[in-house]
Amino acid sequence: MQTLVKAAGRLKLDLEQPNLEAAATLSKAVEGNWSVENAALVKQLWTDKTIQNVFTQRDTAFQLNDSAEYLFGQIDRLMKPDYVATRDDIIRTRIRTTGIDEAQLTFKNWSFKMIDVGGQRGERRKWIHCFEAVTAVIYCVSLSEYNQKLRESEEVNRMTESLNLFAGTTNSPWFWNTAIILFFNKVDVFKEKVKQFPLNACFPGYTGPNEYGPASEFIRDKFLQQNKAPHNIYHHFTTAIDPENVDFVFESVRTTITEISMMKSNLM
Repeated sequence: MQTLVKAAGRLKLDLEQPNLEAAATLSKAVEGNWSVENAALVKQLWTDKTIQNVFTQRDTAFQLNDSAEYLFGQIDRLMKPDYVATRDDIIRTRIRTTGIDEAQLTFKNWSFKMIDVGGQRGERRKWIHCFEAVTAVIYCVSLSEYNQKLRESEEVNRMTESLNLFAGTTNSPWFWNTAIILFFNKVDVFKEKVKQFPLNACFPGYTGPNEYGPASEFIRDKFLQQNKAPHNIYHHFTTAIDPENVDFVFESVRTTITEISMMKSNLM
């Protein structure tokens, strides 16, 4: 909510008179300091017509986490003293990856190690330590970021940056013979956004309709065209907040990685 209040100021939009004091108080709050009092201020400000107007300008005028709208709508429940996070709360939580995180996971009696690395520019130099002997690389593309700029550079389009990074990754000597699993994520957000913001904002050469099917296929082809290496690329369109979709995709990935491991062991 502090982001929305600051954005309103930059856009020279005035909040409704009864909410000015609430905005001033919340602006002074320490980021991450959650309290019942601050939650009440967030709830009050979320009903402000100017804040709602500013919210519609996210991604183009400023940056805001996709989960914000969901969390604002759950304020009453989040304020309760006996609050316990639900599955939906957890899967909509966003924490930016910094450094290198390793996790040993089990999925349907299948154990594997996943190494998560930060995608921001300042994090990429740390990746080199993770490259040895991996079975496959999972590369995630946020479909909905085609009209957004990098946090690190307001001049660089996020999708363009992701495309260039993928080209460097898929053609890297480290991964020349390593399978790539390409996730095109945030299908749900992209389906709604592409109706309002033309895809040619990122790809001037796109002349198709601003509809999910043709637009998503165009993005997919753009990424696949970057590959010059002999390895296989397996792609999936995903919605990370949809448990059924994630379960289906994980099952597909499990099958793929199992087959790759068997081929490397000359068992297929």
